[in-house]
Amino acid sequence: MAITFTDAQLRTASDQILAGPTTLSVLNQQGQQATNGQAAALQSDDANAVYYNNYLNLVNQYEAEAQHLNGTVYTQYSTNSTLVPAAQATPGNRSFPTSPPWVNFNPILLPENNGNPTTTTNSNETFAMNDLTTMINLLKNGYDDGDQSDTLADSWSPGDQVVTAGTGDEGDFTVGQRIVIGGVALAQITAAVDNPVTPPFDTPNGQTLTVTVLAGTGTASSGSGVAASASGYSNLDRESGVGGFGGVLEAQITTDLTNWQTYLTAEQTALNANDDTGAAETAIATALSNISTALGVISTFSSAPATGSNGKFSDTVLNQISSEITTRQSQVTSRLSQIATYLGSVSQDGSGNISGTGAFYNLMNWIVQRISKAGGTLTKYYSFGLITTYTNATTSNTSSQLSGFQQNLTVTALAANPNGSTIIQVNSATGFSVGDTVYIMDDTNLATLQTTIEYISGNNVTLLANVSGFATNKNGRMVKVL
Repeated sequence: MAITFTDAQLRTASDQILAGPTTLSVLNQQGQQATNGQAAALQSDDANAVYYNNYLNLVNQYEAEAQHLNGTVYTQYSTNSTLVPAAQATPGNRSFPTSPPWVNFNPILLPENNGNPTTTTNSNETFAMNDLTTMINLLKNGYDDGDQSDTLADSWSPGDQVVTAGTGDEGDFTVGQRIVIGGVALAQITAAVDNPVTPPFDTPNGQTLTVTVLAGTGTASSGSGVAASASGYSNLDRESGVGGFGGVLEAQITTDLTNWQTYLTAEQTALNANDDTGAAETAIATALSNISTALGVISTFSSAPATGSNGKFSDTVLNQISSEITTRQSQVTSRLSQIATYLGSVSQDGSGNISGTGAFYNLMNWIVQRISKAGGTLTKYYSFGLITTYTNATTSNTSSQLSGFQQNLTVTALAANPNGSTIIQVNSATGFSVGDTVYIMDDTNLATLQTTIEYISGNNVTLLANVSGFATNKNGRMVKVL
């Protein structure tokens, strides 16, 4: 069935055909302006990103260094998860929350802009040095947490509870005591429970001990000893080589030194990646020098022979390690204070304005420069991108609509106002033929004239009706329905 139009529909459709080229031209201009605007915004944002990336790197490297120094794990600001979604105005982005609504142009200050929340880990230099000090002291001097001793009722492996036979002396073990288990491990008691008494009731029942292993990875067989004290080893013993529990402590010292070296190297990496300037740059150089000295002490241990007067566990080497630990602990305290200063802090008032000091403040400042709703360069970049996408889609839809209309209508504009005769002048008579039924109309005259073409000469069209009242400045036009 052929498509039919009311006068109003015909007027609207034909008007859009006439306006189509101009509409498409405007859309193309808008699209190009948006493309140019996006390119300019990208250029501006690239410049701002240099500062943003610099301060983000400073914050991340200071935080990484602190984590390796004392185990403080900071929450870091994320470009991909936080900055970009805010610039793209992604629903639910954290920088411009809607519940409760954040109504300011500047992004809201997030906890991670001050490194929060923080957690802790034992994988750090301070923990390694403290454990080293403990193990060296135990190797040299032993320890005495009580006179209790017993034997294992069952075999034991790290991770197991310690089940004693109850044949020992001096009463039960207690929570907090350290015990040597079969000469293969040192552990600390965290829970102690008496075993059930079974007939005959005078049979020793022993205890079940929950422990945290402090040193050692070996297993102990049933009947092995359990004691709350152990003797140390003299320098002469250590120079000659020790085994048993002494070997357990020496193995833990070696592990602690390896871990210490790992954390020092990680700090080196963070420091070398930190390009802060001024006094901070001088402090970085000092920190690197201090680490180099500590690594040298560890290297001395690694290259020392197993035994002898200069052996790994001789006073000569262990005292050097202990001395460096004392020095290093002071340096760590000082360096952590410096890091806190260089990181600084940032705060925000109710209007979204920020203030503060240090890398945290500088990073937040450049976050604002990039994603503020009031001229943020990354926000502008994505906004222009949306405009480009919109104009491209609108252009495509307009072209498709125009093509659809042109399949059913042929339209030409009046070249001059009709003078009341049967002859009218049009911009183009292409697509029209003698005998065609046509409609004469404009945008404001509600009375559409339906007539027939009698003759065509160039752009002069003779109709079977007199034509008047239609104006070129009102988009007067001649329309044929196909």
